[in-house]
Amino acid sequence: MANDSSAHFGMAGHLAAMSEFLLRGYNTALPVVDRGDDLLTIEDDEGDVRRVQVKTRMIDPGRADPNGCWTVSAKISRRQLQEDKNTPLYYLFALRVEERWCFLLVSQLDLVVLFDSASMANPRMKSHDVAGDDLQVTITVKPGEYAAVWGQRLESYPDVWRGFPPTRFATSPDR
Repeated sequence: MANDSSAHFGMAGHLAAMSEFLLRGYNTALPVVDRGDDLLTIEDDEGDVRRVQVKTRMIDPGRADPNGCWTVSAKISRRQLQEDKNTPLYYLFALRVEERWCFLLVSQLDLVVLFDSASMANPRMKSHDVAGDDLQVTITVKPGEYAAVWGQRLESYPDVWRGFPPTRFATSPDR
């Protein structure tokens, strides 16, 4: 069982993520039983439901590398990453930097492509980063510039909500 402070911090990441989805006009829900999906988002006009796996991490700004990049890691379920369900899955990495949140939202499909590409470049990665069902995701962020997963730069990240355009209920400034 997680200690109280890590449980509080993890739930803070979930609630911060829910807040961002709400600002974009998506209804959100926490499943009563956590079986791998941390949040559900609902686009009310169309009835589209999406599953979200949230991983919350603290970034110590004093531990940036000489280029000003931060690197954090998180474990995800290999089984969940590879399963094919009718409802789309997204991974949201909620990164707390001093007094603010930085979000990295990546679809399951994009994360599979990134993993396969990284594995082709480094064949040992498939066995090295996996312990049982756990798959270690390494994320590097250069604030305001880019994010990378497994050393592969992502375009238009972080703080881009690809797949979640503002709805007619949105209250955020980017509407």
